Amino acid sequence: MTMLNGRIMKKLCRILFIVFALCLLSCKQNLPPDIWEKEKMIEFLVDAQLLEAKVSIVDLSRKQSDSLYTRYYEELFAYHNTTQEIWKKNIEYYRDKPEEMDDIYKEVISRLTLLESINQHEPKE
Repeated sequence: MTMLNGRIMKKLCRILFIVFALCLLSCKQNLPPDIWEKEKMIEFLVDAQLLEAKVSIVDLSRKQSDSLYTRYYEELFAYHNTTQEIWKKNIEYYRDKPEEMDDIYKEVISRLTLLESINQHEPKE
């Protein structure tokens, strides 16, 4: 009787392990091709906001600032190993998911606030 119970327990443990593993795998967000996880979206948006701020503090003509934006965004896309087309797909994807986009922007604001705080406390040269 104990040997039978041991075999049943082993089978039950294996089944539970498989179910648990499948649950863990299914928890990962299934995203369409070229759509970023939230963390990558947050990182890109933080960098984009820093880029925007950098250009906005320079006193340039409209044509000069447009040229600078173009160059900086090309560098930003290269840095993040992406393209403008993929970026647009991500904006469209998350635009249709307002709660997720809200969470993303809350984190972007939080990180920018932290960077600002760190920058304010650094000694000026």
